[in-house]
Amino acid sequence: MDQRKHREAPQMQPEKKALIPHSPPFEEGDVERRRVEKKVVMGELLNNSEPTARRVITAYNPDQKYKVNLKNLKACKAAPLEACAKLLGLAPRDEDNKKLYQNLGILSDRIILKIEALFEIDCDDCKETYRNKLGDTPPLHCRLCLQGSHGCEAIQKKLEAYKPIVDAGDTPTGIVWLCHECLKHS
Repeated sequence: MDQRKHREAPQMQPEKKALIPHSPPFEEGDVERRRVEKKVVMGELLNNSEPTARRVITAYNPDQKYKVNLKNLKACKAAPLEACAKLLGLAPRDEDNKKLYQNLGILSDRIILKIEALFEIDCDDCKETYRNKLGDTPPLHCRLCLQGSHGCEAIQKKLEAYKPIVDAGDTPTGIVWLCHECLKHS
């Protein structure tokens, strides 16, 4: 007779996955909901774009990694990239019609960041899930990833703390806002 104790294998919890760089791990059902939400965002972009910009939007796949999307966008020509940048609120050229981005790789990177800034994210200040939409003007933008802040009460209080400094014209040079994810990784 086998006298060894029979041990049960430890129960493995399903691995939680983060879909976007700014999101914490989610439960399995939430992962699918976020995936669907990303498709909705991409559909909204396609519906609001002209055919030239649409080429770039269709080259971006929210299910792919950053490097794959960067490669796909860099394969697009300058005119579609610039049209997409304008759609997303990026200025590809200055008033004198000079290019603001040194190469298509940099412009492609910014376009990816602007697209991903339209996906849902959880506010670390109020713990609420929010999403900025195309044309929204969030109170703050992250200097690194271009994610717009939430407009919650906690963010409004932070803005009110800086208002007297800004109104007095004493804004210190170099003030930037970093979202919680970029701050955590920096």
